[in-house]
Amino acid sequence: MTAGRIDAAIDEGEQAITLARRMRDRVTATDPATWRDAGLRERFISTLDYQVNLSETLGAYRTMVLRHAQWLDTGSPAAYDGWRLAETASYRGARDVHRQRYGDNVDLPAYNFTAADLGAQRADRDPATAWAARVLLVLILMVVLLGLRGRGYGGAAARGLLLGVVRSWRVAALPAAESGVDRVLVWAPCHRSDRRRPRPEVLVAACAGTDGSPGSGPGAGPVARSA
Repeated sequence: MTAGRIDAAIDEGEQAITLARRMRDRVTATDPATWRDAGLRERFISTLDYQVNLSETLGAYRTMVLRHAQWLDTGSPAAYDGWRLAETASYRGARDVHRQRYGDNVDLPAYNFTAADLGAQRADRDPATAWAARVLLVLILMVVLLGLRGRGYGGAAARGLLLGVVRSWRVAALPAAESGVDRVLVWAPCHRSDRRRPRPEVLVAACAGTDGSPGSGPGAGPVARSA
């Protein structure tokens, strides 16, 4: 809804804060003698002070959320810096001031920021999650390339895993793994398949040992018995 107009959306929040301040200033500028009840004027000003403070806090939260969404969408360093600045310098400070000022006020109770804080904590994990996704993508590409090549260190295991994903019916036609590394890499998927899907003929070749017999590879014992 705000794609392409993040700055305009943030400015709209600032306009709301400016309007709240203007209303408070106009009431504050009135002469107490012109009011029938001076106490009512003070309560009115206190309410407007509360509105200004809450608008400033929610405006800082609004900026933080929009900059975070902009960074997720574009990956822009400027959006990332704007998100971090809005979180640390604006939102958290404004939230603490609001709680300190209205935490014990019964008439003007402090806003509950639990959900906002939980969302901010989850967002703080996004950079680490993004790097983990990049590393996982590189590993997947390495497995695909090794599987297409089918040779080299771990190539046979990578080919077996790749075929198991895209053409599982051809796994049984693979030759026996000769490398100990290949047998270790395919052991876990073979072992899980023995328990979940009792079709031993599919993974016999991938789980076979160096002599080609199904019963000599790691995890192949259950397969041999099932066969």
